[in-house]
Amino acid sequence: MMIVLQLVLYCLLFFLLVKAAAGNDGLRCLYFYPKEYQEEAFRRGLAEKETVARQSKRFMIPFCLVMLAALAANPTKCELEAAGAQLAADERDILSGVRAVAVKAAAAVPKRVANGVRSVATRRAYRAEIEQYTSKPGAAKQAEVAENPAWASVQTARDVHRPTAGRYLEATCEGFFECHGDRGFADDAAIVAGIGWVAGEPATLIAQEKGRDLQDRIKRNFGCPQPEGYRKSLRLMRQAERFGRAVVCFVDTQGAFCGKEAEERGQGNAIADNLYAMAGLRVPTVSVLVGEGGSGGALALALADRVAMQEHAVYSVLSPEGFASILWKDRSRAAEAAAVMRMNAYEIFDMDIVDAVLEEGEGSASANPDFAIANVVAYVEESLDELSALPIDELLEQRYERFRKF
Repeated sequence: MMIVLQLVLYCLLFFLLVKAAAGNDGLRCLYFYPKEYQEEAFRRGLAEKETVARQSKRFMIPFCLVMLAALAANPTKCELEAAGAQLAADERDILSGVRAVAVKAAAAVPKRVANGVRSVATRRAYRAEIEQYTSKPGAAKQAEVAENPAWASVQTARDVHRPTAGRYLEATCEGFFECHGDRGFADDAAIVAGIGWVAGEPATLIAQEKGRDLQDRIKRNFGCPQPEGYRKSLRLMRQAERFGRAVVCFVDTQGAFCGKEAEERGQGNAIADNLYAMAGLRVPTVSVLVGEGGSGGALALALADRVAMQEHAVYSVLSPEGFASILWKDRSRAAEAAAVMRMNAYEIFDMDIVDAVLEEGEGSASANPDFAIANVVAYVEESLDELSALPIDELLEQRYERFRKF
């Protein structure tokens, strides 16, 4: 922005200098023209060389002074490097602060019981902590909400160093064979899907993959699936049902891609088809939210018999920025919106939306990837073992009752 303002200012100064030097007489700025034009003007007696030289000096001296002043006002290379180093230090401080809040929130509750679920008393204490942020008026509320645990979970879920869904998929199964394409339009790299062995049993695995570096993220559209990605998922789920394989889904997406081309290819219809199919699949289904769970794009792979989420994953109808923009017309109130939306795993478990909250270890999965991945693998294996023992009709009845209560 500053560069644009400087360019506008320089153009204005140049215009004023030319106006002052030339006025309304074109011959007074003859020195701007090529030499042959000047010689022709001298030959015809329209101007004199001495006058033109004097006018040229009258313009060039102020112009050079202005340019020197502009160069002196611009930052030097050393100053730019120092500013960059300061920005990097500030960014590290901010990230450290967010992680510290996340650690504080995680440390405020005891270690997990059974399959990674916190105690009811702990969840109630956490809810009381959230309510204290949302009940404070005015400036005090704005100051406090910046450090609320729900917002810390949102920031942690978006951490680029967090293990992606593909890593959980690789750790969960052996002999993974990836399948491509929706047999209709294209292959969507944001959805990784295929067949593998989970605890010695064949299974179909589907993951929403954000990518592990910048080039990979661009290739995978930052984990925002296109319609063909959901149709690929649907194709493999139908195939799993035909051959009696369980379905395991790893959810991590900001939401389905909402571009014009995606809508033209039936994005909403593709998500609806997935929801309809998952509701009636005659095989065990397990879904785990391992990062962001945004809107229908996440729900399309989360209509399962067992749904769990990591303690710093989030699950919501839209982003806190979107919530704040719609409700308050102020995107900067995203932290407050996160608290109001209860964007935290324990709050979501308390509302019976998920069946379990899985620990990530001290801090988050970014700091303890092996621990976090091991917990997810254990949960998937336990759940599939439990669900496989149920008759199919009972499994479908339980699934229907689970989602019908909402």
